[in-house]
Amino acid sequence: MSNASSGLRSNAIDPFSVRPLPVTTALTAPYDKWIRLTDSMTHALGEAFGELPRVSPGHEGPSRLAPWEQRLLGLKDSRCYAREVVLTVAGRPVLSARTVSRLDDPALEVIRRLGSRPLAQLLFEDPAWVRGTAPVPLIELATRRIGRVCLWQSLGRQGQAGRGSRILVSEFFERRI
Repeated sequence: MSNASSGLRSNAIDPFSVRPLPVTTALTAPYDKWIRLTDSMTHALGEAFGELPRVSPGHEGPSRLAPWEQRLLGLKDSRCYAREVVLTVAGRPVLSARTVSRLDDPALEVIRRLGSRPLAQLLFEDPAWVRGTAPVPLIELATRRIGRVCLWQSLGRQGQAGRGSRILVSEFFERRI
């Protein structure tokens, strides 16, 4: 996600150039700890760098799902809502993230209001949200960036906002951590 106005230098995530990897490989080995992480990536990056990353919003709005994203979300329609951000530490990009969901997902009410706050504020502070899949390693073919993807779902009580929500979170490392 190129963010020229803030001087950030990172590439937008091209989901059509991304491939899930069935297992970790020599390419993903330096990132295995991060790919398998089950806690908040934002918090873990903060611990690793000694300061919490800053969230810089990029594209947010209607988008298209790549076929692999459609499969993981269980959707037939390729139209979606996407939120893309770059996490920076000391002004340097360390992670690019893309969160996608169906256009009418109840979670969008909260996601649209996140702004420069991390998605972790929704996923790790609301006990209704659980991982629907273990993290899966990813490679972006054009840039050779390594990342991971995980499906999240809301198990909120009947009638509660967000019940039945499913979001897919892809994260790509901008440099070795």
